Amino acid sequence: MAGLFGGHGGRQRGLGGGSTVPGYTKIKSLDKGGMSEAVSLVKKTETGKVYVEKRVRIDGSRRQRTMAELTALKSVERGRNLNHMHDFLFDERTGLCSFILEYCDGGSLQHDIEKQRRGRKNYSDKFVWHVLVGISRALAYVHQGIRDVTRDSPAWDWNMTCHLDLKPCNVFLSSTNQDSEYPRVVVGDFGCAIRSSDVWLGMEHPREQRCGTPQWYPPEGRPEMVPRQSLRYGPETDVWQMGATIHTMCRLLERPDIRVLDLIPEYPPCGERYGESLNWVARRCLHPQFAQRPTAYEMATELDRMVSAKGMRQLMTMRG
Repeated sequence: MAGLFGGHGGRQRGLGGGSTVPGYTKIKSLDKGGMSEAVSLVKKTETGKVYVEKRVRIDGSRRQRTMAELTALKSVERGRNLNHMHDFLFDERTGLCSFILEYCDGGSLQHDIEKQRRGRKNYSDKFVWHVLVGISRALAYVHQGIRDVTRDSPAWDWNMTCHLDLKPCNVFLSSTNQDSEYPRVVVGDFGCAIRSSDVWLGMEHPREQRCGTPQWYPPEGRPEMVPRQSLRYGPETDVWQMGATIHTMCRLLERPDIRVLDLIPEYPPCGERYGESLNWVARRCLHPQFAQRPTAYEMATELDRMVSAKGMRQLMTMRG
């Protein structure tokens, strides 16, 4: 299975007791995500392999969202750039669910940006392209079921999953299955994910996004930008957030400079130190009109062509 989660690779918060999942032992606590009860580094007793345990509530109003997250984890199990779920446990007695997820030893992109900012070091052009390629391939899979952008076509019967909370703290770096000089880029934490079927069945609001990070909403998702009846979310939300993630990465920001992105369409999102082609890609993702943004598949395909033309294919993973 593939699972997604935000916060592992974070700061240690002390040692403590055992895991709530049989067969796993807690090593230490990690920074928990916004909707998590607890996040811990754990070790599988039988193999000694390290994982992350994300614990969320299943009682009251949280149950539907936790079930949606679990369903999303199962539906994206084959994506290479997605964090893998290895086990889970529902405990009706405690009202908690634990997800056992892949541990990404490189931590989150957010922590990496903080480290770069403290050291006053900018990312290399090649590494930014690498992260952009990895995120686009993750989204191409969850949106349209495309595992290999060089070979696959969109699956006509795919039940689209929208992440809806894509940001640096939900993007991870891992040496596991690394096949280039850079770590594997892993998209995580589907705690706010919505699938197409959720909307069709009336389980989720069709226009208003009820879960996520408002500072990371695109223009069409913010009530101060559009009339309430015109609010919307969807795969275009993820594409905008991908552009915003690259924008914050290049400019070493904690969050997108929304005021500038909204008011100055020709503003170079990545900054002058990066090439025009990278700024062009980010600008397309951040287009204020959602209908003008490329799909994740279109972006992943275009990026494959661009990195090939730049002679960087050997730096990138071939599978999405």
